[in-house]
Amino acid sequence: MRQISTIRPPIGSDAQTDSDPKRAAFVWLRMTEMFGKRWTDMHGTVPPLTWVRVVDALTNEQIREGLTRIMESGVKHPPGLPEFVAHCKRVEPKPEFAAYHAALPLSPPETDEHKAARLARGREQMQAVKAALRGKA
Repeated sequence: MRQISTIRPPIGSDAQTDSDPKRAAFVWLRMTEMFGKRWTDMHGTVPPLTWVRVVDALTNEQIREGLTRIMESGVKHPPGLPEFVAHCKRVEPKPEFAAYHAALPLSPPETDEHKAARLARGREQMQAVKAALRGKA
């Protein structure tokens, strides 16, 4: 296994970055502790450059929250990079606003006017698709 201090992008390549691999190595160690061989089989023993760059863009608090959420979720399979970032960036509503979040819909209701316009656009687009298909037949 390579030492963390020796992880460097190839010199002279477009893969060079100013990202610090130590932060990704910390995540790698914690994920290996949580998932063991499943983590290293899926992702390897050294974080790739993409992980290094993405982890470096996260704050320490986001990384800490993400690792905690993964640990507490009880998932059995290691997350990929998009899932890891989602765990890190998920924003929990403040407890004092929980009642409001529960009572309010996630999006405002659609007005009848907007619904009619949306359906009309859909019909027009469908007619255009049908016409195009007829022209190719």
